[in-house]
Amino acid sequence: MVDTSGVTTTSFTVAGLESRKRYTWRVKAVNAEGESDWSENRTFTASSTVTSVEEVSGELPIAFVLHQNYPNLFNPATTIQFSLPNESDV
Repeated sequence: MVDTSGVTTTSFTVAGLESRKRYTWRVKAVNAEGESDWSENRTFTASSTVTSVEEVSGELPIAFVLHQNYPNLFNPATTIQFSLPNESDV
């Protein structure tokens, strides 16, 4: 369980997850105005597979673009291509 406060961004990194273990998460916002309901439960399985980003020379795209994944999401793996006009968290 991770209980934190003072988060001002839309992402949060949790370290020390066990590979091949299934985790469930949900969020709730609390501020001076009150609090939200809990989000729906979401699950994921942590992986020890390292992902890398390859730098490609050429023109930068002019907009953020998320392309169609392939093969479809019902396969054990999928490739998702995206374009970023500047350095960004993904």
